[in-house]
Amino acid sequence: MADSLPLVHMAASEAPLPGIADACRMVPWVSPDQLRAMITGGQTDVVIATISTLATLHAKGMDVRIAALASPPGWIVSSASPPNGATPTIAALRNRTLLLPFGPGEMPGVVVRTLVEASGLDPEKDMRLRYTGSAMEAVQLLLLGKGTDAYLSEPAATLACLRSRETNTPLHKSIDINQAWATAFPEAPRLVTAIGVLGDLAHNATAVASIGQAFAQAFGWVLENQDTARQQADRIFPALARQLNRYDQETAASSLVEYDTGKRSAMFLLRRMFESNPSSIGGRMPDDTFWIPKQ
Repeated sequence: MADSLPLVHMAASEAPLPGIADACRMVPWVSPDQLRAMITGGQTDVVIATISTLATLHAKGMDVRIAALASPPGWIVSSASPPNGATPTIAALRNRTLLLPFGPGEMPGVVVRTLVEASGLDPEKDMRLRYTGSAMEAVQLLLLGKGTDAYLSEPAATLACLRSRETNTPLHKSIDINQAWATAFPEAPRLVTAIGVLGDLAHNATAVASIGQAFAQAFGWVLENQDTARQQADRIFPALARQLNRYDQETAASSLVEYDTGKRSAMFLLRRMFESNPSSIGGRMPDDTFWIPKQ
């Protein structure tokens, strides 16, 4: 959710996108099912979503083109510290109950299962995976002791740790998912979310490029104007603002990813998903129309 702030700024600034729109309006979503309903219902032109969600829509015949890529922070938040102060690894999840937002085919589940398998463990036999309806549901279950660990993006990860202090249920960020991924797969070291342009707009190369540039500019502005960015979120995306106000955004900022680097990493993950379960990305790999053409 932290990587939504550039879109919040684009909407709050009411700056026009030349040749596209006089202003942007942001509509928050809380679950992949809601997002897919908004997209198929033609309620949005530009979305921020997991690369697998956008690849699935593309495979099913929807016009989708990726305008920009970002790498949001993600953590395994745990209720127990590793023995002797050791740095925890994915292998430390053996015999534990891991809470994963959304369903088994959604990005959190796919990423964790891929990392678990790469570590030599069997996700079906060596741990208990429990899926939740949302990140905040995972936080609540973790605080109630219904799981030992949870995969959470920011700001949910920090919020879980802060709430644990209030409830005397010690939680801490134990495994940096991005770091674990880069270690396991150095040839494709970035986990990315994407800005997807939809419908007729996806066929307009100038528009797609303009949206990508606007997102990049907004991304830089947010990093330099964090307090104002939170105020904008309070007006446009109150649920996000309530979480952002609880922690230092510097510790949880997303990073913008250079397009070709992000594309390579995205294709690596999509290929692994396809080889494991083709239906997880709609039954086929995305073709060149999914990406901005090389200049």
